[in-house]
Amino acid sequence: MKKVLLLFAILGMYFVSFAGTDSGGPDKFIGKWNISVPDSPLPEYSSSILVFSKEGKTIKGSMGINEYMMDVEDLVIKGNKAEFVVYVQGEKINISLKRKGNTLNGTAVYSQGSLTVTGTKQP
Repeated sequence: MKKVLLLFAILGMYFVSFAGTDSGGPDKFIGKWNISVPDSPLPEYSSSILVFSKEGKTIKGSMGINEYMMDVEDLVIKGNKAEFVVYVQGEKINISLKRKGNTLNGTAVYSQGSLTVTGTKQP
């Protein structure tokens, strides 16, 4: 009987620990996001649009400025985290983002260092 009670107590703590998370899964990323990279060395790239869309069971991403959009590569979304690669003027940029509600926070890592990235989801 004690083993059964202990098992229920452990399972209860497990489920309570996940009740407050906002992961929401990959579908919560779908939509248009306004992206800001305030310290970008190229001012024209300090703000952009990031779009996640679903085709069948696959989520795809594209990023760009105005009409110039490029597909993101190596997109991986797990829970509330997304990671992908974009190329800007031939430079590989690894982007890691964490979603909390309708906001994104993360980093863009490239050959000269890393930059802070923020985003808000468009309504």
